[in-house]
Amino acid sequence: MHILIDTREQRPFFQTFFKADGDIRTSPAAMGAGDYTIEGLEDFIAIERKASSGELYNNLAKKTMKERFHREMEKLDTIQRAYIVCEFPEQDLHTFPKNSGIPASKQRYIKMSAKYFRKLIHEIKDGYNVEFVFCENREHAEDVAYSLLKEAWNDFSDIS
Repeated sequence: MHILIDTREQRPFFQTFFKADGDIRTSPAAMGAGDYTIEGLEDFIAIERKASSGELYNNLAKKTMKERFHREMEKLDTIQRAYIVCEFPEQDLHTFPKNSGIPASKQRYIKMSAKYFRKLIHEIKDGYNVEFVFCENREHAEDVAYSLLKEAWNDFSDIS
């Protein structure tokens, strides 16, 4: 399985453990949507990674980033299996901005409540064919991303 990793991905998955088992190869690639896909299956699966609720907040709250994020969602919407894999538990949405990664000194400037933040995420879930997957931490998110890619690879291999 040859995993393509978006060239803009700053802390990519699959750099050590999964490569060691010989099951995968990775290559950087300029991707139209998402951070991870499988070579040849770019229209079949894509995974967008979010490191923290703060990153997701920035995507939804800042005007320029919000527009770009929705363009990304529109692209992901055209992909059969599109996921947003979050390196944080869903509970972090309920306690936002706690555990968001946003410095405490800047949290007082946040004008969005946790309830409204969750509302925006539900609008994305309802408006686009993109599934959110919340994980306990980065390692768990990497395992989940690998499992999703491997499942798509196996399913596609069975079809062709």
